[in-house]
Amino acid sequence: MISILIVSYSIIAAIIGAGFASGQEMLLYFVCFKKYGAIGIIVTAAAFTFFVYTVLNTCLKRSYHEYDMFLSIFTHTAIKRIIKIVTLVFSFAVYGAMISAAGEMLYDTFAIPRAASTLICACFATILLYICNNRIFTLNAVLGIVLVILIIFSALYMLSYREYHTFSPQLPLSLSSALIYSGYNLVSLTPVLVILSKKLKTQSQAAGVALCVGIVSLVIMSMIFYLISIYWGKIPLGEIPMLTLARRQNSAFSAIYTFVLGSAILTTLISSGGSLCDSLRIKGKLIPISLLSAGGYLLSSFGFSRLIDTAYRFCGIAGLLICIIISIGCLCQNKCS
Repeated sequence: MISILIVSYSIIAAIIGAGFASGQEMLLYFVCFKKYGAIGIIVTAAAFTFFVYTVLNTCLKRSYHEYDMFLSIFTHTAIKRIIKIVTLVFSFAVYGAMISAAGEMLYDTFAIPRAASTLICACFATILLYICNNRIFTLNAVLGIVLVILIIFSALYMLSYREYHTFSPQLPLSLSSALIYSGYNLVSLTPVLVILSKKLKTQSQAAGVALCVGIVSLVIMSMIFYLISIYWGKIPLGEIPMLTLARRQNSAFSAIYTFVLGSAILTTLISSGGSLCDSLRIKGKLIPISLLSAGGYLLSSFGFSRLIDTAYRFCGIAGLLICIIISIGCLCQNKCS
């Protein structure tokens, strides 16, 4: 049971990044489709559940605990290279977006100039990845549990706020948006799933993890979706919508949600950065990690919301195709065994 919780919340922590906790992803990929966005959330949760189980089940059956080993399910070298390149590109895009989000949060909270605040975050990310080891996923699991509890609490708290009573009186596109959202989350999550599969022993544990991820993601996505839907188009939501709403409550609650956002950035930095270090084989090497963070710093100059709307959307389309290919490869391997 403990291993199921550790793996489940490590995965959830990887999904709940700054884009998710800030509300920016919910706004761009679901809220803008109004009632059809709710259908998109259900489709996304189902996609998460299916993909997580399929990959974990394959890793357990074949004893694949490294990403390169996992890619051996494909016999064609070209397919392996394409999947690895897409995964690397998007992990880097996520890494840059998290540095941008951290810089935006420092600027928004302490009025530190954006360039300086983003540089501070890039340096912190470098140190984090340099000292990163396998125990970091346990930290991610703990933070994942804390994040889920605080996000649910925050959403319930803001839904009880008095403005709710004032502000609350395209299906094909919403489904495609949901699939794009699933694609860019899952393609960068695949190496993390492979690594975490070492903590599981049976197919029933893999099923338990997949079910937990699906249910928890459905609950927290639905709550953020509903909350932002109430205010969307009625007030300026800014670059970080959930933080904007938190600040409408009081300073203490604003501080709580600032912690939530900071923790979400940290968990995704760990996941995306760790995935990059494993794939590039630079774990524990300061200079390559520093160059990686320097690249992330440059990428962050595009701006947090622009990265989510543009880079994530492009990678989501490619990621969706890669996820379909990976799922077919896993199903074929499982059928053969």
